[in-house]
Amino acid sequence: MTRGLRAALAGCLLSGALILLAAGRAWADVSYPDRPRTVSGTALVGSLGTWGLVALAGVVAVAATKRWGRILVGGALAAAGSTVVALTASAIRDAELRVLDDAILRRVTVVPTDVDLTLWPYVTLAAGALLAATGVLVAARGPRWAGLSARYDAPAERPATDADLWAALDRGEDPTA
Repeated sequence: MTRGLRAALAGCLLSGALILLAAGRAWADVSYPDRPRTVSGTALVGSLGTWGLVALAGVVAVAATKRWGRILVGGALAAAGSTVVALTASAIRDAELRVLDDAILRRVTVVPTDVDLTLWPYVTLAAGALLAATGVLVAARGPRWAGLSARYDAPAERPATDADLWAALDRGEDPTA
């Protein structure tokens, strides 16, 4: 296994695990007059879990594909990573508005007084950037890496030879059937 392939597999695995981990953590500490509350990453960006699973599926896809398939997988991983970065950056930028919208939709009667972001949105931002970089690496270098071994593939059926046809006649079988 080449260093590039190992780096791509590790990049997909690490970014996927970080995205899934960070999605469930508290992204914002919200101060209300009555008591503090936290808002998770999934509440701010609902599709993070899906993108984390896409990154983990990239581990299998990179290992299982060859040449053109790796270019397509790399493009998909780069797009997924870019999407995670864009969604997370938007959530960081608009965190106060999203918390306020969530409070209005839940009909909370008190308005939040302060919203402080935790470390987790920035971890997700870094994980998305890692996934995008991994996708670029796979698309650029992946076609040169070795694929899965054909050692365990089903043996190819070889065409019948004249000797096989005569052997079938000797056994009393009709080789034309």
